[in-house]
Amino acid sequence: MMIGGLHISNVSHAFTAGCPVLNGVSVFVAPGELVCLLGPSGCGKTTLLRVAAGLEVLQVGQVRVGERIVAEGRHGVHVPPEKRGIGLMFQDYALFPHLTVLENITFGLNHAPQRRKWASEALTRMGLEAYAGVYPHILSGGEQQRVALLRALAPEPQVLLLDEPFSGLDVTRRASIRAETLGLLKETGVATLMVTHDPEEAMFMADRILVMNDGRVIQDGTPVETYFEPATAFVAALFGPVNRLRGVVRGGHVATPLGTFDATGFKDDTAVEILIRPEGLRLARPGETPEVRAGDVPCKPAPVSGRASRRAPIRAVSARPLGRSSHVVLRVPDGDGQALTIEARVPGVFLPQPGVEVQVTVNPRQAHVFPA
Repeated sequence: MMIGGLHISNVSHAFTAGCPVLNGVSVFVAPGELVCLLGPSGCGKTTLLRVAAGLEVLQVGQVRVGERIVAEGRHGVHVPPEKRGIGLMFQDYALFPHLTVLENITFGLNHAPQRRKWASEALTRMGLEAYAGVYPHILSGGEQQRVALLRALAPEPQVLLLDEPFSGLDVTRRASIRAETLGLLKETGVATLMVTHDPEEAMFMADRILVMNDGRVIQDGTPVETYFEPATAFVAALFGPVNRLRGVVRGGHVATPLGTFDATGFKDDTAVEILIRPEGLRLARPGETPEVRAGDVPCKPAPVSGRASRRAPIRAVSARPLGRSSHVVLRVPDGDGQALTIEARVPGVFLPQPGVEVQVTVNPRQAHVFPA
């Protein structure tokens, strides 16, 4: 028995011969599940969404909605977008300017009076009941976003496709609208595939994150797995700035100016790259002790060349408040008269003056070792 939801199997697509935008991509989204496609611009996210929607004719592979094949390259099957049972919502919302809010939501529902009732009730629940009779240009960006979402859900689609649905909203409003949207989607139980290039948005919204690069899915996992267990250096760096160190494996470990890290699985003498997230550094002033948790790696700078008993201190270069956290730049001696510039992000207010010595430990879950 086949499972419902969206099935994209071994899809390849090219706009120019010999230059594939998608290369053997397979995606499954179960009913009630929200899957985010995350990746940089040009990696193929939106093209995959357009192929699934039927806005691009499938060249290679298969797309299935529930048990029904809606596109298959080999046999030339192409069900039109409006007959696929798929709801679409793109970043420009594309509301009809000559229709009222309620008319936009119920567009095409002339033979489904029960869904017209649902539309009125949904407007009330989303706090938009007062706008049912107004035109879209009266609405704010957040209000337009909610109307576009309700219009996509009104026909009860089996699958919902969202392309950067929150990109046009200001930061403050975006957080609350994301939460409202997620709650509504979970209630409807629709299989949802969403495109975003915002890692924080993907972490908040997704049950699973599919990281894409160069037309391929390079990691498929839960938000926690993707963030804390990145498959490649590319995935690790996708979630924000990282500090990059290099070293050579000795006895299953690699020594760096920021401490010694586990390198189990690498052969001795392998050159590796260590990526450490800024939020993985815990800082304290001299005489204080950084917050230390089980497994933390203490940062003991390498001895000054030729003087094993003396270690040069780690010092602050600059510090800036970011509201909920502080951004601190550190100078870390490498033991050979040189120094590394390292960035840390510390919760709350931590603003040491330039030149002040800083104590550092590293959260090993925020340090990732990859082949150099």
